[in-house]
Amino acid sequence: MSGWLVAIAVVVASLGTVVALALVRKIADRFGSDDPSLVRAVLWFLAAVAGVIGISFLGNVWLAGAVVVVLSVWSLVGAALDARGAPARQRAAMLQLYAVLFGASYAHASSRGMLTGLGASTSLSFALHDQLGQFALPLAEKLTVFSTRADPTFAIALVAQGLGRHFVLVLALSTFAFASYAAAYFSTRPLALPGVELLPFPRVATLVFVGVVGVHAFLPPTRMPGLVLGLVTISLTPLFVADGGALIHRWLSRFRTRGLILVFCLGASLLLPALLVLFAVFGVLAQLLGLRELLPFAALDEMPLKRPRLSSLLVSLTVAALIMGATTLLAQRSLSRASPRLGVGTHVCGATEAVVDWKARSVSFEVAGARFSMDLDETPLSRAPRRATDPAQVCEVSGKRLCTSDEWYLACACTYPLEVETGTKRSTLYALVARAERERLAPALGREEPSVAADKRSELRSLITGRSEIVAGGNSSSILLAGPNDLTRDPWTVDCRYRARVTPQALEQPMTDVAAVRCCR
Repeated sequence: MSGWLVAIAVVVASLGTVVALALVRKIADRFGSDDPSLVRAVLWFLAAVAGVIGISFLGNVWLAGAVVVVLSVWSLVGAALDARGAPARQRAAMLQLYAVLFGASYAHASSRGMLTGLGASTSLSFALHDQLGQFALPLAEKLTVFSTRADPTFAIALVAQGLGRHFVLVLALSTFAFASYAAAYFSTRPLALPGVELLPFPRVATLVFVGVVGVHAFLPPTRMPGLVLGLVTISLTPLFVADGGALIHRWLSRFRTRGLILVFCLGASLLLPALLVLFAVFGVLAQLLGLRELLPFAALDEMPLKRPRLSSLLVSLTVAALIMGATTLLAQRSLSRASPRLGVGTHVCGATEAVVDWKARSVSFEVAGARFSMDLDETPLSRAPRRATDPAQVCEVSGKRLCTSDEWYLACACTYPLEVETGTKRSTLYALVARAERERLAPALGREEPSVAADKRSELRSLITGRSEIVAGGNSSSILLAGPNDLTRDPWTVDCRYRARVTPQALEQPMTDVAAVRCCR
Protein backbone atom coordinates (compact mmCIF):
# COMPACT_ATOMS: atom_id res chain seq x y z
CA MET A 1 0.00 0.00 0.00
CA SER A 2 2.85 2.36 0.76
CA GLY A 3 3.97 2.52 -2.87
CA TRP A 4 0.49 3.42 -4.12
CA LEU A 5 0.11 6.08 -1.45
CA VAL A 6 3.38 7.65 -2.63
CA ALA A 7 2.25 7.29 -6.25
CA ILE A 8 -0.98 9.19 -5.59
CA ALA A 9 0.99 11.91 -3.81
CA VAL A 10 3.40 12.18 -6.77
CA VAL A 11 0.52 12.54 -9.23
CA VAL A 12 -1.11 15.26 -7.13
CA ALA A 13 2.24 17.03 -6.74
CA SER A 14 2.78 16.75 -10.49
CA LEU A 15 -0.48 18.55 -11.19
CA GLY A 16 0.49 21.29 -8.76
CA THR A 17 3.94 21.57 -10.33
CA VAL A 18 2.53 21.92 -13.84
CA VAL A 19 0.15 24.65 -12.69
CA ALA A 20 2.98 26.48 -10.87
CA LEU A 21 5.27 26.35 -13.91
CA ALA A 22 2.56 27.68 -16.21
CA LEU A 23 1.76 30.59 -13.86
CA VAL A 24 5.43 31.44 -13.30
CA ARG A 25 6.09 31.48 -17.02
CA LYS A 26 3.20 33.89 -17.56
CA ILE A 27 4.58 36.13 -14.83
CA ALA A 28 8.02 36.08 -16.45
CA ASP A 29 6.56 36.78 -19.90
CA ARG A 30 4.84 39.85 -18.53
CA PHE A 31 7.46 41.29 -16.21
CA GLY A 32 10.67 39.67 -17.38
CA SER A 33 13.53 41.49 -19.05
CA ASP A 34 15.91 40.29 -21.74
CA ASP A 35 18.79 41.71 -19.72
CA PRO A 36 18.04 41.10 -16.02
CA SER A 37 20.04 42.98 -13.44
CA LEU A 38 22.90 41.02 -11.87
CA VAL A 39 22.28 42.72 -8.52
CA ARG A 40 18.66 41.62 -8.61
CA ALA A 41 19.66 38.03 -9.39
CA VAL A 42 22.16 37.93 -6.49
CA LEU A 43 19.67 39.38 -4.01
CA TRP A 44 17.02 36.94 -5.23
CA PHE A 45 19.38 34.01 -4.65
CA LEU A 46 20.58 35.23 -1.23
CA ALA A 47 17.00 35.61 -0.04
CA ALA A 48 16.27 32.03 -1.08
CA VAL A 49 19.41 30.71 0.65
CA ALA A 50 18.46 32.57 3.84
CA GLY A 51 15.08 30.85 3.71
CA VAL A 52 16.72 27.45 3.29
CA ILE A 53 18.90 28.07 6.35
CA GLY A 54 15.87 29.24 8.29
CA ILE A 55 14.06 25.93 7.69
CA SER A 56 16.50 24.13 9.98
CA PHE A 57 15.41 26.34 12.89
CA LEU A 58 11.67 25.75 12.45
CA GLY A 59 10.21 23.36 14.97
CA ASN A 60 6.88 22.90 13.19
CA VAL A 61 7.08 20.52 10.22
CA TRP A 62 3.96 21.99 8.62
CA LEU A 63 5.40 25.48 8.81
CA ALA A 64 8.62 24.13 7.31
CA GLY A 65 6.59 22.62 4.47
CA ALA A 66 4.90 25.93 3.79
CA VAL A 67 8.29 27.67 3.71
CA VAL A 68 9.53 25.08 1.20
CA VAL A 69 6.59 25.82 -1.10
CA VAL A 70 7.19 29.58 -0.89
CA LEU A 71 10.92 29.16 -1.54
CA SER A 72 10.24 26.89 -4.51
CA VAL A 73 7.89 29.41 -6.14
CA TRP A 74 10.32 32.24 -5.33
CA SER A 75 13.19 30.34 -6.96
CA LEU A 76 11.11 29.43 -10.00
CA VAL A 77 10.21 33.07 -10.59
CA GLY A 78 13.88 34.08 -10.23
CA ALA A 79 14.97 31.36 -12.65
CA ALA A 80 12.27 32.38 -15.12
CA LEU A 81 13.60 35.94 -15.15
CA ASP A 82 17.30 35.01 -15.32
CA ALA A 83 16.80 32.37 -18.02
CA ARG A 84 16.05 35.15 -20.51
CA GLY A 85 19.52 36.64 -20.34
CA ALA A 86 22.84 35.66 -21.84
CA PRO A 87 23.96 32.00 -21.90
CA ALA A 88 26.10 32.49 -18.80
CA ARG A 89 23.09 33.88 -16.93
CA GLN A 90 20.99 30.94 -18.10
CA ARG A 91 23.44 28.45 -16.67
CA ALA A 92 23.70 30.39 -13.43
CA ALA A 93 19.91 30.42 -13.19
CA MET A 94 19.80 26.63 -13.54
CA LEU A 95 22.47 26.12 -10.87
CA GLN A 96 20.76 28.56 -8.51
CA LEU A 97 17.43 26.85 -8.97
CA TYR A 98 18.98 23.45 -8.33
CA ALA A 99 20.84 24.65 -5.22
CA VAL A 100 17.76 26.24 -3.66
CA LEU A 101 15.33 23.44 -4.46
CA PHE A 102 17.73 20.72 -3.32
CA GLY A 103 18.67 22.62 -0.17
CA ALA A 104 15.04 23.32 0.73
CA SER A 105 13.97 19.72 0.07
CA TYR A 106 16.88 18.34 2.07
CA ALA A 107 16.23 20.67 5.02
CA HIS A 108 12.54 19.83 5.01
CA ALA A 109 13.16 16.08 4.79
CA SER A 110 15.68 16.29 7.60
CA SER A 111 13.26 18.22 9.83
CA ARG A 112 10.57 15.59 9.29
CA GLY A 113 12.91 12.69 9.99
CA MET A 114 12.59 11.33 6.47
CA LEU A 115 16.33 10.80 6.03
CA THR A 116 16.70 8.20 8.78
CA GLY A 117 13.10 7.46 9.74
CA LEU A 118 13.38 9.09 13.17
CA GLY A 119 10.61 11.43 14.21
CA ALA A 120 8.30 10.83 11.25
CA SER A 121 4.60 10.69 12.02
CA THR A 122 2.36 11.18 8.99
CA SER A 123 1.21 8.34 6.79
CA LEU A 124 2.76 9.88 3.68
CA SER A 125 6.15 10.27 5.37
CA PHE A 126 6.12 6.65 6.45
CA ALA A 127 4.96 5.49 3.04
CA LEU A 128 7.81 7.35 1.32
CA HIS A 129 10.35 5.96 3.76
CA ASP A 130 8.96 2.47 3.27
CA GLN A 131 8.99 2.93 -0.50
CA LEU A 132 12.63 4.00 -0.51
CA GLY A 133 13.38 1.10 1.78
CA GLN A 134 12.25 -1.22 -1.00
CA PHE A 135 14.95 0.31 -3.19
CA ALA A 136 17.70 0.85 -0.64
CA LEU A 137 17.59 -2.45 1.27
CA PRO A 138 20.37 -4.10 -0.79
CA LEU A 139 22.60 -1.07 -0.31
CA ALA A 140 21.88 -0.89 3.43
CA GLU A 141 22.56 -4.60 3.88
CA LYS A 142 25.90 -4.37 2.08
CA LEU A 143 26.94 -1.56 4.41
CA THR A 144 26.02 -3.74 7.38
CA VAL A 145 27.81 -6.82 6.11
CA PHE A 146 31.02 -4.93 5.37
CA SER A 147 31.01 -3.26 8.78
CA THR A 148 33.63 -4.61 11.18
CA ARG A 149 32.26 -2.75 14.18
CA ALA A 150 30.56 -4.88 16.84
CA ASP A 151 28.58 -2.01 18.33
CA PRO A 152 24.91 -2.68 17.40
CA THR A 153 24.01 0.99 17.64
CA PHE A 154 26.72 1.78 15.10
CA ALA A 155 25.44 -0.99 12.83
CA ILE A 156 21.89 0.35 12.86
CA ALA A 157 23.20 3.89 12.33
CA LEU A 158 25.18 2.59 9.36
CA VAL A 159 22.05 1.07 7.82
CA ALA A 160 20.14 4.30 8.44
CA GLN A 161 22.96 6.27 6.82
CA GLY A 162 22.84 3.97 3.81
CA LEU A 163 19.10 4.51 3.46
CA GLY A 164 19.53 8.24 4.03
CA ARG A 165 22.26 8.51 1.41
CA HIS A 166 20.13 6.68 -1.10
CA PHE A 167 17.20 8.96 -0.36
CA VAL A 168 19.34 12.10 -0.67
CA LEU A 169 20.87 10.83 -3.92
CA VAL A 170 17.43 10.25 -5.44
CA LEU A 171 16.40 13.67 -4.16
CA ALA A 172 19.45 15.33 -5.74
CA LEU A 173 18.99 13.61 -9.10
CA SER A 174 15.28 14.38 -9.30
CA THR A 175 15.83 18.00 -8.22
CA PHE A 176 18.57 18.52 -10.81
CA ALA A 177 16.39 17.00 -13.52
CA PHE A 178 13.52 19.28 -12.58
CA ALA A 179 15.79 22.35 -12.44
CA SER A 180 17.05 21.56 -15.95
CA TYR A 181 13.52 21.07 -17.22
CA ALA A 182 12.26 24.28 -15.61
CA ALA A 183 15.20 26.33 -16.92
CA ALA A 184 14.61 25.04 -20.45
CA TYR A 185 10.88 25.70 -20.14
CA PHE A 186 11.40 29.29 -18.98
CA SER A 187 14.13 30.18 -21.46
CA THR A 188 13.41 32.06 -24.67
CA ARG A 189 16.13 30.09 -26.47
CA PRO A 190 17.44 26.50 -26.30
CA LEU A 191 19.75 25.69 -23.40
CA ALA A 192 22.97 23.73 -23.63
CA LEU A 193 22.75 20.20 -22.30
CA PRO A 194 23.26 20.39 -18.52
CA GLY A 195 26.27 18.80 -16.89
CA VAL A 196 29.60 19.76 -15.37
CA GLU A 197 29.98 22.32 -18.14
CA LEU A 198 27.48 24.42 -16.22
CA LEU A 199 30.29 25.27 -13.80
CA PRO A 200 32.83 28.01 -14.64
CA PHE A 201 35.87 25.68 -14.46
CA PRO A 202 34.67 22.16 -15.25
CA ARG A 203 37.98 20.30 -14.96
CA VAL A 204 38.87 22.01 -11.69
CA ALA A 205 35.42 21.11 -10.35
CA THR A 206 36.01 17.51 -11.45
CA LEU A 207 39.31 17.34 -9.56
CA VAL A 208 37.63 18.79 -6.49
CA PHE A 209 34.86 16.21 -6.78
CA VAL A 210 37.34 13.33 -7.02
CA GLY A 211 39.25 14.69 -4.02
CA VAL A 212 36.11 15.04 -1.92
CA VAL A 213 35.04 11.49 -2.78
CA GLY A 214 38.48 10.17 -1.81
CA VAL A 215 38.54 11.97 1.54
CA HIS A 216 34.95 11.05 2.31
CA ALA A 217 35.71 7.34 1.85
CA PHE A 218 38.00 7.39 4.90
CA LEU A 219 35.71 9.35 7.25
CA PRO A 220 33.08 7.80 9.54
CA PRO A 221 29.64 8.37 8.00
CA THR A 222 28.09 9.31 11.36
CA ARG A 223 30.49 12.17 12.15
CA MET A 224 29.93 15.74 11.02
CA PRO A 225 32.86 15.96 8.54
CA GLY A 226 31.72 12.74 6.89
CA LEU A 227 28.13 13.97 6.69
CA VAL A 228 29.17 17.31 5.16
CA LEU A 229 31.48 15.76 2.58
CA GLY A 230 28.87 13.13 1.79
CA LEU A 231 26.30 15.83 1.14
CA VAL A 232 28.75 17.72 -1.08
CA THR A 233 29.48 14.52 -3.01
CA ILE A 234 25.82 13.75 -3.56
CA SER A 235 24.93 17.31 -4.55
CA LEU A 236 27.65 17.31 -7.26
CA THR A 237 26.93 13.79 -8.49
CA PRO A 238 23.96 14.75 -10.74
CA LEU A 239 26.24 16.96 -12.86
CA PHE A 240 28.54 14.02 -13.62
CA VAL A 241 25.62 11.63 -14.08
CA ALA A 242 24.25 14.05 -16.70
CA ASP A 243 27.63 14.10 -18.46
CA GLY A 244 27.89 10.32 -18.41
CA GLY A 245 24.34 9.98 -19.69
CA ALA A 246 25.10 12.41 -22.52
CA LEU A 247 28.13 10.32 -23.53
CA ILE A 248 26.10 7.12 -23.57
CA HIS A 249 23.34 8.90 -25.47
CA ARG A 250 25.82 9.85 -28.20
CA TRP A 251 27.41 6.38 -28.27
CA LEU A 252 23.94 4.94 -28.86
CA SER A 253 23.20 7.41 -31.66
CA ARG A 254 22.61 4.61 -34.15
CA PHE A 255 19.73 3.23 -32.10
CA ARG A 256 16.33 4.85 -32.41
CA THR A 257 15.42 3.68 -28.92
CA ARG A 258 18.45 5.23 -27.23
CA GLY A 259 16.18 7.46 -25.14
CA LEU A 260 14.27 4.44 -23.86
CA ILE A 261 17.55 2.67 -23.08
CA LEU A 262 18.67 5.59 -20.91
CA VAL A 263 15.31 5.77 -19.15
CA PHE A 264 15.50 2.04 -18.46
CA CYS A 265 19.01 2.42 -17.04
CA LEU A 266 17.91 5.27 -14.78
CA GLY A 267 14.92 3.24 -13.60
CA ALA A 268 17.10 0.22 -12.90
CA SER A 269 19.50 2.41 -10.92
CA LEU A 270 16.87 2.65 -8.17
CA LEU A 271 17.50 -1.03 -7.51
CA LEU A 272 21.16 -1.02 -8.58
CA PRO A 273 22.83 2.23 -7.49
CA ALA A 274 26.02 1.00 -9.16
CA LEU A 275 24.56 2.14 -12.50
CA LEU A 276 24.53 5.73 -11.29
CA VAL A 277 28.12 5.33 -10.16
CA LEU A 278 28.98 4.10 -13.67
CA PHE A 279 27.29 7.13 -15.24
CA ALA A 280 29.18 9.45 -12.89
CA VAL A 281 32.49 7.72 -13.70
CA PHE A 282 31.85 8.30 -17.40
CA GLY A 283 31.21 11.96 -16.64
CA VAL A 284 34.47 12.26 -14.65
CA LEU A 285 36.47 10.59 -17.44
CA ALA A 286 34.88 12.86 -20.04
CA GLN A 287 36.22 15.88 -18.17
CA LEU A 288 39.66 14.64 -17.11
CA LEU A 289 40.57 12.86 -20.36
CA GLY A 290 39.05 15.42 -22.71
CA LEU A 291 36.64 12.95 -24.28
CA ARG A 292 34.46 15.81 -25.45
CA GLU A 293 37.19 16.91 -27.85
CA LEU A 294 38.49 13.44 -28.79
CA LEU A 295 35.26 11.71 -29.67
CA PRO A 296 34.42 11.79 -33.39
CA PHE A 297 31.28 13.86 -33.13
CA ALA A 298 30.25 17.36 -32.28
CA ALA A 299 30.83 18.67 -28.79
CA LEU A 300 28.10 17.71 -26.40
CA ASP A 301 27.42 21.36 -25.63
CA GLU A 302 26.23 21.86 -29.19
CA MET A 303 23.22 19.62 -28.65
CA PRO A 304 20.67 22.05 -27.19
CA LEU A 305 17.88 21.18 -24.83
CA LYS A 306 14.76 22.34 -26.61
CA ARG A 307 11.94 24.05 -24.80
CA PRO A 308 9.84 21.19 -23.42
CA ARG A 309 6.10 20.96 -22.96
CA LEU A 310 4.25 20.70 -19.68
CA SER A 311 2.42 17.64 -20.96
CA SER A 312 5.73 15.76 -21.22
CA LEU A 313 6.51 16.55 -17.59
CA LEU A 314 3.08 15.43 -16.42
CA VAL A 315 3.23 12.19 -18.41
CA SER A 316 6.77 11.32 -17.22
CA LEU A 317 5.95 11.99 -13.56
CA THR A 318 2.74 9.99 -13.77
CA VAL A 319 4.58 7.02 -15.30
CA ALA A 320 7.22 7.29 -12.58
CA ALA A 321 4.48 7.33 -9.94
CA LEU A 322 2.90 4.18 -11.37
CA ILE A 323 6.27 2.44 -11.39
CA MET A 324 6.85 3.42 -7.75
CA GLY A 325 3.49 1.98 -6.81
CA ALA A 326 4.08 -1.22 -8.75
CA THR A 327 7.39 -1.89 -6.97
CA THR A 328 5.49 -2.74 -3.79
CA LEU A 329 3.22 -5.32 -5.41
CA LEU A 330 5.64 -8.23 -5.15
CA ALA A 331 6.68 -7.29 -1.61
CA GLN A 332 3.06 -6.97 -0.51
CA ARG A 333 2.08 -10.30 -2.06
CA SER A 334 5.02 -11.99 -0.39
CA LEU A 335 4.04 -10.47 2.94
CA SER A 336 0.42 -11.57 2.45
CA ARG A 337 1.60 -15.15 1.95
CA ALA A 338 3.73 -15.00 5.09
CA SER A 339 1.03 -13.27 7.16
CA PRO A 340 -2.42 -13.89 5.65
CA ARG A 341 -4.08 -12.62 8.85
CA LEU A 342 -2.02 -9.44 8.99
CA GLY A 343 -4.39 -6.55 9.67
CA VAL A 344 -7.15 -8.64 11.28
CA GLY A 345 -8.93 -6.55 13.90
CA THR A 346 -8.89 -7.20 17.62
CA HIS A 347 -12.32 -8.87 17.46
CA VAL A 348 -10.46 -12.18 17.02
CA CYS A 349 -8.88 -11.92 20.45
CA GLY A 350 -11.84 -13.51 22.27
CA ALA A 351 -13.52 -12.60 25.52
CA THR A 352 -11.06 -14.31 27.90
CA GLU A 353 -7.76 -12.90 29.04
CA ALA A 354 -4.49 -14.47 27.98
CA VAL A 355 -3.33 -17.18 30.44
CA VAL A 356 0.16 -16.58 31.82
CA ASP A 357 2.31 -19.44 33.15
CA TRP A 358 4.96 -17.66 35.17
CA LYS A 359 6.95 -20.80 35.92
CA ALA A 360 7.17 -21.81 32.28
CA ARG A 361 7.56 -18.16 31.29
CA SER A 362 4.91 -18.46 28.59
CA VAL A 363 1.50 -17.03 27.77
CA SER A 364 -1.31 -18.86 25.98
CA PHE A 365 -3.60 -17.19 23.49
CA GLU A 366 -6.89 -18.56 22.24
CA VAL A 367 -8.22 -16.54 19.35
CA ALA A 368 -10.64 -17.18 16.52
CA GLY A 369 -9.19 -20.07 14.56
CA ALA A 370 -5.89 -20.26 16.42
CA ARG A 371 -4.48 -21.39 19.76
CA PHE A 372 -0.83 -21.15 20.70
CA SER A 373 1.61 -20.48 23.54
CA MET A 374 4.36 -17.91 23.27
CA ASP A 375 7.40 -17.31 25.43
CA LEU A 376 7.26 -14.27 27.66
CA ASP A 377 10.93 -13.58 26.95
CA GLU A 378 12.74 -13.14 23.67
CA THR A 379 16.08 -14.81 23.08
CA PRO A 380 18.67 -12.48 21.53
CA LEU A 381 20.76 -14.17 18.85
CA SER A 382 23.88 -12.95 20.62
CA ARG A 383 22.93 -15.14 23.62
CA ALA A 384 21.57 -18.11 21.69
CA PRO A 385 22.66 -21.66 22.66
CA ARG A 386 25.89 -22.76 21.04
CA ARG A 387 24.14 -25.77 19.54
CA ALA A 388 21.94 -23.48 17.47
CA THR A 389 23.40 -22.59 14.09
CA ASP A 390 20.34 -20.73 12.73
CA PRO A 391 17.35 -18.88 14.25
CA ALA A 392 14.99 -21.87 13.99
CA GLN A 393 17.37 -24.08 15.98
CA VAL A 394 17.33 -21.59 18.85
CA CYS A 395 13.80 -22.80 19.58
CA GLU A 396 14.34 -26.41 18.54
CA VAL A 397 16.99 -27.03 21.18
CA SER A 398 14.33 -26.38 23.85
CA GLY A 399 11.63 -28.45 22.16
CA LYS A 400 9.78 -25.45 20.71
CA ARG A 401 9.47 -23.83 17.31
CA LEU A 402 9.88 -20.38 15.83
CA CYS A 403 6.70 -18.28 16.12
CA THR A 404 5.01 -17.59 12.84
CA SER A 405 4.39 -14.09 11.56
CA ASP A 406 0.66 -14.46 12.20
CA GLU A 407 1.19 -15.64 15.78
CA TRP A 408 3.43 -12.69 16.52
CA TYR A 409 0.85 -10.32 15.08
CA LEU A 410 -2.11 -11.88 16.92
CA ALA A 411 -0.23 -11.84 20.22
CA CYS A 412 0.69 -8.21 19.69
CA ALA A 413 -2.82 -7.22 18.56
CA CYS A 414 -4.45 -8.93 21.54
CA THR A 415 -1.90 -7.45 23.94
CA TYR A 416 -2.40 -3.91 22.68
CA PRO A 417 -6.07 -3.96 21.62
CA LEU A 418 -6.81 -0.25 21.96
CA GLU A 419 -4.02 0.91 19.65
CA VAL A 420 -4.20 -1.56 16.78
CA GLU A 421 -5.90 -0.36 13.61
CA THR A 422 -7.17 -2.58 10.83
CA GLY A 423 -5.42 -2.80 7.51
CA THR A 424 -1.82 -2.75 6.47
CA LYS A 425 0.49 -0.47 8.41
CA ARG A 426 0.77 2.94 6.81
CA SER A 427 1.46 5.33 9.67
CA THR A 428 2.77 5.62 13.19
CA LEU A 429 0.14 5.25 15.90
CA TYR A 430 0.54 7.97 18.50
CA ALA A 431 -1.26 5.97 21.21
CA LEU A 432 0.98 2.99 20.62
CA VAL A 433 4.08 5.17 20.71
CA ALA A 434 3.03 6.47 24.13
CA ARG A 435 2.28 2.93 25.30
CA ALA A 436 5.67 1.72 24.11
CA GLU A 437 7.40 4.56 25.93
CA ARG A 438 5.61 3.62 29.17
CA GLU A 439 6.82 0.05 28.76
CA ARG A 440 10.39 1.16 28.20
CA LEU A 441 10.32 3.15 31.45
CA ALA A 442 8.54 0.44 33.46
CA PRO A 443 10.60 -1.96 35.61
CA ALA A 444 11.18 -5.51 34.47
CA LEU A 445 8.50 -8.07 35.29
CA GLY A 446 9.15 -10.37 38.22
CA ARG A 447 9.87 -14.02 37.64
CA GLU A 448 6.82 -15.29 39.53
CA GLU A 449 4.61 -12.23 39.97
CA PRO A 450 1.97 -11.04 37.52
CA SER A 451 2.01 -7.54 36.17
CA VAL A 452 0.22 -4.86 38.19
CA ALA A 453 -0.37 -2.71 35.10
CA ALA A 454 -3.85 -1.28 34.64
CA ASP A 455 -4.18 -3.08 31.32
CA LYS A 456 -4.52 -6.77 32.19
CA ARG A 457 -3.35 -7.80 28.75
CA SER A 458 0.08 -6.23 29.16
CA GLU A 459 1.83 -9.24 30.74
CA LEU A 460 3.43 -10.02 27.39
CA ARG A 461 5.71 -7.05 26.96
CA SER A 462 8.66 -6.12 24.74
CA LEU A 463 6.82 -7.16 21.60
CA ILE A 464 6.97 -3.57 20.43
CA THR A 465 9.82 -2.36 22.64
CA GLY A 466 12.35 -5.16 22.30
CA ARG A 467 14.61 -6.32 19.53
CA SER A 468 13.55 -7.08 16.00
CA GLU A 469 12.27 -10.64 16.21
CA ILE A 470 12.75 -13.27 13.52
CA VAL A 471 9.46 -14.95 12.62
CA ALA A 472 8.69 -17.89 10.37
CA GLY A 473 7.28 -17.24 6.95
CA GLY A 474 10.30 -16.08 4.98
CA ASN A 475 11.83 -17.93 2.07
CA SER A 476 15.33 -19.25 1.54
CA SER A 477 16.59 -15.92 0.21
CA SER A 478 15.19 -13.67 2.93
CA ILE A 479 14.42 -13.52 6.62
CA LEU A 480 11.22 -11.96 7.93
CA LEU A 481 11.54 -9.65 10.93
CA ALA A 482 8.69 -8.42 13.12
CA GLY A 483 8.68 -5.61 15.64
CA PRO A 484 11.09 -2.73 16.24
CA ASN A 485 14.62 -2.46 17.52
CA ASP A 486 14.66 -0.75 20.89
CA LEU A 487 18.21 0.49 20.39
CA THR A 488 17.11 2.88 17.67
CA ARG A 489 14.24 4.44 19.63
CA ASP A 490 12.52 4.58 16.29
CA PRO A 491 8.79 5.45 16.35
CA TRP A 492 8.45 4.31 12.74
CA THR A 493 8.44 0.68 13.79
CA VAL A 494 6.18 0.89 16.86
CA ASP A 495 3.31 -1.06 15.36
CA CYS A 496 2.06 -4.62 15.55
CA ARG A 497 1.90 -4.84 11.76
CA TYR A 498 5.48 -3.81 11.09
CA ARG A 499 7.46 -6.28 8.96
CA ALA A 500 10.81 -6.11 7.25
CA ARG A 501 12.66 -8.52 4.99
CA VAL A 502 16.43 -8.86 5.14
CA THR A 503 18.91 -11.25 3.60
CA PRO A 504 20.52 -13.95 5.77
CA GLN A 505 23.84 -12.09 5.52
CA ALA A 506 22.28 -9.12 7.30
CA LEU A 507 22.03 -11.20 10.49
CA GLU A 508 25.75 -11.74 10.69
CA GLN A 509 27.76 -9.68 13.13
CA PRO A 510 27.03 -7.03 14.22
CA MET A 511 23.30 -7.40 13.41
CA THR A 512 23.00 -10.42 15.71
CA ASP A 513 23.10 -8.03 18.65
CA VAL A 514 19.91 -6.32 17.57
CA ALA A 515 17.81 -9.32 16.51
CA ALA A 516 16.06 -11.95 18.61
CA VAL A 517 13.71 -14.91 18.38
CA ARG A 518 10.56 -15.71 20.38
CA CYS A 519 9.58 -19.34 20.57
CA CYS A 520 6.07 -20.82 20.43
CA ARG A 521 4.31 -24.14 20.88
